[in-house]
Amino acid sequence: MAQELLLTPLYNDANIQDYWRFEGNATASKGSHNGTATSITFSSGNGKFGQGAGFNGSSSKINVGNLYSGGNDFTINCWIKTSTTGVRQTINAQGAAVTNNGMFFRVETSNVLNFELYSGVSVTSSSTVTDGSFHMVTAVNASKVMQLYIDGVTNGSSAAIPSINISASSDYPNIGVEQTQNWFNGAMDDPSFFTRALTAQEIRNLFYGFPGGAGIFPAIF
Repeated sequence: MAQELLLTPLYNDANIQDYWRFEGNATASKGSHNGTATSITFSSGNGKFGQGAGFNGSSSKINVGNLYSGGNDFTINCWIKTSTTGVRQTINAQGAAVTNNGMFFRVETSNVLNFELYSGVSVTSSSTVTDGSFHMVTAVNASKVMQLYIDGVTNGSSAAIPSINISASSDYPNIGVEQTQNWFNGAMDDPSFFTRALTAQEIRNLFYGFPGGAGIFPAIF
């Protein structure tokens, strides 16, 4: 059974930089990047665990500032729910509008996940995520390989990518939009940002449940 990150060992991970529970606000439960919410509806109807954030597809966003600057490994994890199809929808965008200095994590027009460097390479999932149900979506940069996971299972991987140098910039500081385009329409909950690559087993456990907690946790061999 899926677990709120708060109740897992990852909540106390040394490399968790920021984590937002969206319980009525965009204040960071871990880290210092408190979000500024615009046109967001916080409610239990928008939550996977308690309350979550509702995005209207035209003006909703949460400005969290620069989460990351540099070229090291990282992980973005979030629960999303949308039934909007055929349009690009931003989950998170970071960095600057310069080649390999910006990063986008989003739902593509073909209703699949996409993880892309600005003017660089990208990886796309094989499965869609626009069925109106909550899905745990994860983007990982691990030793210059971009990986996608849906509901704890790997769902796309890139070949080796160029060196990433995500810049501290005001170009892309938001959850839910890329500057003024590609607005998210639906709900998000429990987003987190790690300054390391979570392992496949950790991501699987986050969806199915960690040992010692509720749920099952099939091992990866």
